[in-house]
Amino acid sequence: MSGRTLANWRRWLPPVIAAVLVIMLGAALTRPDRSGKAGSPLLDKPTLRSLDGVEVRLTSLKGRPVVVNF
Repeated sequence: MSGRTLANWRRWLPPVIAAVLVIMLGAALTRPDRSGKAGSPLLDKPTLRSLDGVEVRLTSLKGRPVVVNF
């Protein structure tokens, strides 16, 4: 390779690599999930036990501030 051709490659290679990485990242982020899991059946119905021993559904607390004590 001549010195001029080598200089052209050095100038254009980093932007080309960056563009390819951006395209690959965009394709990976916009691809739908293929794991086959639609979600846990308990995901929408979690319950916790209060300090009194009563089970409380989290859906009944929607929109309210909640303090969780471990």
